[in-house]
Amino acid sequence: MKQELAAATLALLMVGALGASTVSAHGPTDHPSGTPSEKSTTNPSTSHHLVSYTARCTPAHPGGSIHVQAKVLHATRTKTFTAAATATFTSSSANVTLRRAGKSFVAIGKIPVPADQATGPVTVTVTITYDGTPTVLTCTSQISPADVSASDDDASSHISTHEARPE
Repeated sequence: MKQELAAATLALLMVGALGASTVSAHGPTDHPSGTPSEKSTTNPSTSHHLVSYTARCTPAHPGGSIHVQAKVLHATRTKTFTAAATATFTSSSANVTLRRAGKSFVAIGKIPVPADQATGPVTVTVTITYDGTPTVLTCTSQISPADVSASDDDASSHISTHEARPE
């Protein structure tokens, strides 16, 4: 048992001494510590995730606001991102440019609901423009009477999603 262990250790030492290259998660390297140097020409492995888009809107009441969120998942930091939402009410339409939340690929905003809006579903169209390509998603907000108390925590929101392959 000790002889086998000693032979295995000796074999590993000989391989290391003869200059075999080390393989790391970033590819093969000739650096003695096994980590690529700053001047290494090997590229880290990349995984290609699907870029996906989501739009979410909350229920509201007449005279209140529909909260809208647009999101791009698996986005590339160097790409551009904007979002806008349009709600179609019985008497009019409301357009809102969603504001970006920091440097993330999330945009949020509020669409005011007219005081004379009838109860029922309202279609909200969200346009997400990512890297110059617009994607249109729809979600539905339920307008309920103002005297019915429902918080955003227990109210259900409709989520619309769309996936696209990166180019």
